[in-house]
Amino acid sequence: MAQTLLHEIFSAKLESDHRLPIFRFEVPYDGGVTYGVLAPEVLFWTQLICIVLIEAAFGCIISALVYNQIVCRRGSTSSFLVGYGIVIPACLLFPYYLIATLDLRNKILKFAASAIVPNLTLFRCMEAMYGFSPPGTEKTSKQHMIYSASAMEICFDPKTGRPAPAKLSDTLQRLMHFMKYIVILGLYKSAFAPYGYEPFHEQISDDSMQRPWYRYLNVSHMGNNLIAAILLQLYLTAFCSGLIALTHLAGIKVNDVMKNPLFESTSPSGEKLQRRKSMNKVQAIFFTLTSAIDFTN
Repeated sequence: MAQTLLHEIFSAKLESDHRLPIFRFEVPYDGGVTYGVLAPEVLFWTQLICIVLIEAAFGCIISALVYNQIVCRRGSTSSFLVGYGIVIPACLLFPYYLIATLDLRNKILKFAASAIVPNLTLFRCMEAMYGFSPPGTEKTSKQHMIYSASAMEICFDPKTGRPAPAKLSDTLQRLMHFMKYIVILGLYKSAFAPYGYEPFHEQISDDSMQRPWYRYLNVSHMGNNLIAAILLQLYLTAFCSGLIALTHLAGIKVNDVMKNPLFESTSPSGEKLQRRKSMNKVQAIFFTLTSAIDFTN
């Protein structure tokens, strides 16, 4: 029954946008161009939520294996065999299996199916192997399962060691933040999609043909790169805001992923540039390397 339901939900491939505007308006200052406002695609959001839930279920299954075979037996040969021989390969192969099984063709849905599990679950497994999981996540198998099922970093109460509950005010704030960025992303795509996200015309001169690196110093080229960078940042912000709002709706408080690295960072090493997004990678990679190197010799 579940397989039939998934087949029905993912029967629409959403390879192209066939929506019709719910209303149109004309902008006289843009040469009399007519714009239309599109309603949200219900099937797209339904498929996206299903993918997130499937990945959360996969995280729970992996968590049971990691907790019983790695956390409880940390340091043993079997724990490393399970981690490097079963869990990590499973995390790398699962997105391919998920995309093929659901026959995903929409690029955003493919991104959602491949961006969470192979990254977070893989590095969380490495955290468990080398004993650098965040405080509170390994207190019980249930808490480790909640930690592994969430795509975002869960806030743990320092007094109880349990996941902090999400307040109603925080949940509403997260939902409003998500809706705000959905509107901003839609407006941004509407403005630059007709130009292929390259609104600035690049003139190829004789010098740029003889010296290709001249092209990268062209102001128009850098402007087009900025347009693409802002688009990527808006996608990431909207996607992460949705995951945060969904986790808060489940009653669990999570930390912010990151600040806007394009407009809110103060320095390459500043806290605003990158915060929680890379926490799992930093913990897993750095502590794994320091554990593998013997500094006493």
